[in-house]
Amino acid sequence: MLESEAPEITIEQARVLLAQQRFLIHFRDTLRALTDPVAIHGEACRLLGEYLSVDRATYAEVDEKAGIARVASDWTRDGVPTLASAYRLTTVSWFVEIMRRGDCAVVSNTQTSALIPAGDRSALEALGITACMGAPLVAHGQLVGALCVAASSPRVWTEGDVALLREVGERLGEAIQRAHAEQALRVSEEKYRTLFNATDEGVCTIEVLFDDAGQPVDYRFLDMNPAFVRQTGLEGAIGRTMRSLAPEHEAFWFEVYGHIATTGEARRFEHIAAALGRFYDVFAFRVGHPDERRVAVIFNDVSQRKRAEDALIQSEARLRALIEHLPRSAVFVVDHDLRYLLAQGEALTLAGYAPQDLVGRTVAQAMPPGVIAEYEEHYRRALVGEAFEYEHASHGRVFITRGTPLRGAAGAIDGVLVVSYDITERKQAEAMIQNLNRTLEERTEQRTRELLDERAALQVANEELEAFNYSVSHDLMTPVRHVEGFASMAARHLDDPVKARRSLEVVSQAAKRMETLINAMLILSRTGRRELTMGVVDLGALAGQARLDVLPRVDGRAVEWHFGSLPLVQGDRVTLQQVMTNLLDNAVKFSRDRAPAVIEVWAEDGGQEWTVHVRDNGAGFDARFAEKLFGIFQRLHHQDEFEGTGVGLSLVRRIIARHGGTVRITGAIDQGATFSFTLPKPPAAPLRS
Repeated sequence: MLESEAPEITIEQARVLLAQQRFLIHFRDTLRALTDPVAIHGEACRLLGEYLSVDRATYAEVDEKAGIARVASDWTRDGVPTLASAYRLTTVSWFVEIMRRGDCAVVSNTQTSALIPAGDRSALEALGITACMGAPLVAHGQLVGALCVAASSPRVWTEGDVALLREVGERLGEAIQRAHAEQALRVSEEKYRTLFNATDEGVCTIEVLFDDAGQPVDYRFLDMNPAFVRQTGLEGAIGRTMRSLAPEHEAFWFEVYGHIATTGEARRFEHIAAALGRFYDVFAFRVGHPDERRVAVIFNDVSQRKRAEDALIQSEARLRALIEHLPRSAVFVVDHDLRYLLAQGEALTLAGYAPQDLVGRTVAQAMPPGVIAEYEEHYRRALVGEAFEYEHASHGRVFITRGTPLRGAAGAIDGVLVVSYDITERKQAEAMIQNLNRTLEERTEQRTRELLDERAALQVANEELEAFNYSVSHDLMTPVRHVEGFASMAARHLDDPVKARRSLEVVSQAAKRMETLINAMLILSRTGRRELTMGVVDLGALAGQARLDVLPRVDGRAVEWHFGSLPLVQGDRVTLQQVMTNLLDNAVKFSRDRAPAVIEVWAEDGGQEWTVHVRDNGAGFDARFAEKLFGIFQRLHHQDEFEGTGVGLSLVRRIIARHGGTVRITGAIDQGATFSFTLPKPPAAPLRS
């Protein structure tokens, strides 16, 4: 006996098959208990939808003659709109054609599938149908309905999903047909009588007998069809009670029929009749006036089926044991002529082959030209005693194939034993891990950049905090001292109204100065806290608006405005408007002694960002103190020379920093100043005039 490598073990298929078998049994039992066709296909849609974890499960009745499909049941998850309505078949002709062929329609993505006409994709997307499957319900060779499921996101349906859908569709069709038959049986006595005598199912009418306490204790046979005797083995039962025919008959039967007789509630169930040695599938309902306590019973002897089901369960147990030890693999045997003697296994199907495609054919006859030489080389190595192993791809799957010499009783090499394993999922997992590692590295780099930006912002905040502390102790305290000092002077000169009035005027001016400084601080604070709304911003439009905003300060002076081409940038429009307005206001203020004043605005392309310049020919500044200009309340000119609070440029730097940009200033005394700041580009941003 040859020793071969133990196959890789996976139990996932076993779990899926067992889960599907349990679902089908539950599905069958649930539908068997229902008698209303509407309830049947409604419950079927719910069960299937919940099991497959989809967003929608729909049952549609098809009327080929009228060219109409009516959605009779449409189970949806919360928030998914219903499709319940009637539709012309021509609106989903691609789907109907597949159903007419008796095939299942399987679509993983409606927006890319070649099955879906381009004109239908937007409508399907609007309905939240991105992935879908459909199985036909056929009766007498005619398409009568379709069972469909749909998901709102792309989904790769497995062969098990498709097979389950088809099986559920077939069972649903049978259940609906059975329900219609049962309804017809109840509502039409004439049809009932015809079926009563002709049907293969056992049919009888009984009168349930109750004791003095109102408990059902027996029942009498009133009528029965010819199949009754075949199904029960009881002859001459009309007029006799069940206890007289089978004294050991279980109390269960009396209780169930008593409940039906008193409540009128129809029941469908399966149960053993041990006294008769049989197992029955029963549908029972009340007939006649309630006081008559009569029940009609339709039943089938399903003992053989039950025995078959028990055998199937045992077989499934053996199959489970086998599947638990088999991966998604395929086994091949190749002889000295490189001819396949055996080809079997799930991986064979995954690779796009059936056993008959290979067995009896040589490698050169069975395989695509591109792999023949490679396969033959590996097989010949094994035929001379050398085992092999290699990875390869086929039909979108990845396999690892191992081959070993197959020796006969005498030790001679009779052929090659080859086992292929589907390792697609493992490869996908490895690729996912690699991708996660790359993503982690990218996120680490991004977070590092963010921390550096945060550190820079924190440094700016610390500098502003220091300036703020200074301002509180100096700039704000100065008008406070003025208020205190001149208020005292006014108090001392109450007998001299002129001196008192002058002192009070100074107090008033100091108070206004303090109010101006406090308001400026509030503006700066609000700007720092305001949430930015990022988008594409036209700096040309902002500069034009800023020019209009500062024109009142010009007050008839001669000013030459030179605006170059300004770009689109990525930023917050409101705060960037503050930047442009503050810089132009600053330029107008410090160039008021020039005739004419010249103010220029232009931009330069810096690759990933734009650099914007605002230049004036005004008073300029001492370049040694350039950095002080951006501090809170920091000024290089006396208040009497140029009015202001010293907050505007600090506000500019804070806004630009929040946009990830930088601000710098160049200039000299009496030679004007140039403010430059950077802003990021939006995607594919053109330069605007």
